[in-house]
Amino acid sequence: MKKTVRISLLVVVCFSLGLSTVSLAQRQKTRPGQLPAWVKDPSSIYNTNEYLMAVGSGSNLQDAQNKALGSLTKLFQSKVKVNQKLIDDYRETSRNDKITTDRVTQLLSVTEAGSRQNLMNAKVLKKYTAIDGTSYVLVGMKRQETATLYSSEISRNERLLNNYEQQINRETNLLQRLALIKKALILLSVNDNLKTQRDILLGKKTGGMNKNVKARLEREYQNLRRRSLIYVTGKNVPNVIKISIGKVLKNEGFTVSPIANKAIIHAVVYYTYKDMDLKRKDAHFIHWSLNIQMIDVESGKKLKEFSMEGRDGGLSEQGALSRSEHTIDDKLHHEFKSFIQQELLSIN
Repeated sequence: MKKTVRISLLVVVCFSLGLSTVSLAQRQKTRPGQLPAWVKDPSSIYNTNEYLMAVGSGSNLQDAQNKALGSLTKLFQSKVKVNQKLIDDYRETSRNDKITTDRVTQLLSVTEAGSRQNLMNAKVLKKYTAIDGTSYVLVGMKRQETATLYSSEISRNERLLNNYEQQINRETNLLQRLALIKKALILLSVNDNLKTQRDILLGKKTGGMNKNVKARLEREYQNLRRRSLIYVTGKNVPNVIKISIGKVLKNEGFTVSPIANKAIIHAVVYYTYKDMDLKRKDAHFIHWSLNIQMIDVESGKKLKEFSMEGRDGGLSEQGALSRSEHTIDDKLHHEFKSFIQQELLSIN
């Protein structure tokens, strides 16, 4: 009987203690102003030498988590010079190299606000909802573990850079040489940003871009562009359009050749227009199209093709044609310029 009483008393005591513990936990959770220490000081529970951390608050846990990841992203944004163009250029230049760009793209995208949901290696460490309904989330990245991911991609890119340099030294076709140098310069910029992000994680400087290599490649790139003579030709193309094309090419560092036999690129221009019947007696409208086919003279290979079209009107046919020439000039200085920068030398 005594044994039974003792067991019963023990159960009652344990049960009572359990209730006390729960009640105490509930009071601590709901007591106004009593927030967990990590909300203001994450280092109170996690070693800052081991974790890169940020806290976010919001109307719910998801909102708080998004803000925490956004704050973590901002730790990189101030020092890392990455934009979507660099990411797009990296994807394009690596397209035919049979390498996977997903991880590098994800690592680079750490600075993009829209990528915070996929922040590499970031994890929710703590979360808490206060009595007033405000939620708090602590997110963190293990410094050494994440830095190892960066180091792996940096090493791979450095091997690829060495391969590019060897190809550059062997290449005799001027355009292919230009394309390879462009690839190398993009990869240098990618690696420089990856190294900066790794430094932020490790909290120390580990060495950035080889500035001597970059300067040498940039000089060679500019010199080769100046030597890249382009001959512009086209039947029934207004001279003002040919002049506009030549200006854009010159502004991008190329030289427009007056004769064909010294050019390495032949730009063949096709221009057409036709009247449009819009049932307007007080105006004349035309639809025009412009196509520029770039050809590597040495190999005879067609490179990239640039096209655009539009509609313009005037009081007469001549007025419509004159207005279209102004439109074409403006579009060439924007769209054709982008084509030269992003497409012309994307040769694989």
